[in-house]
Amino acid sequence: MDRYFPDKPPPHHLTPEERTRIARKFRRRAILTDVLFSAGLAVWLVSKFLGWNLVLLVLILILAVALLSCATFFRCPCCGRIARQRDHLSFFAWRGFQCPDCGFTPERSK
Repeated sequence: MDRYFPDKPPPHHLTPEERTRIARKFRRRAILTDVLFSAGLAVWLVSKFLGWNLVLLVLILILAVALLSCATFFRCPCCGRIARQRDHLSFFAWRGFQCPDCGFTPERSK
């Protein structure tokens, strides 16, 4: 267990290519989560205004967003540190995230 989620920061021997790969993967998941959240909100609004019964589709989208957000935003993708609420690791706010332990940011250039 300590191998995957250590209490101390990860060793700083990650190459810039590995950090870039981790950042790209994180960005893809975070953008997919944002898109699914927006799509769920749009489907819910359309169903309310047009009177369609799309409850099952909305529930499926909510479940997908919940699972994907837990997989994406629960831990720092680089060091495995559990993200706290004040770290701003959630929908649409993940772009400004910086891990206090390892210094990970979702920007590809850093």
